[in-house]
Amino acid sequence: MENLPDGNRICHGDLHVENIIVSKNKNYVLDWSNAYSGNPNGDVARTYYGLKYGLAPSDEYTLKKSFIHRFFFKRIKSLIAKTYVKHYIKLTGISLKEIRRWDLVVFAARLHEPVPLEYDNILSMIKKELKRIR
Repeated sequence: MENLPDGNRICHGDLHVENIIVSKNKNYVLDWSNAYSGNPNGDVARTYYGLKYGLAPSDEYTLKKSFIHRFFFKRIKSLIAKTYVKHYIKLTGISLKEIRRWDLVVFAARLHEPVPLEYDNILSMIKKELKRIR
């Protein structure tokens, strides 16, 4: 964490599709209870993780469905996450590498959230990331 850049921007801390309302072609971001001051790349990394890999208890039903259901579920999540991060990169000029620097912190923090459906996947990603940075 010492190698990650500090920041003083307002970060949401829990941005996901259920915290966005679209009304009259305007987007409104809700639920700022996890907001903090920091580096926005960490917030983007957390949002990217949630969009691509995050699972809610209601997703357990989908994960028990057929291969085709699981395939499209994961593919759509991945497409949404990729679109989100591409748009952020386009707006800010920041590199994907700068966002990915936050992965290990995001994965570790996610372990402390009540999302048991993700635990095995998170541990696997942590191990892979630790091997990559050694």
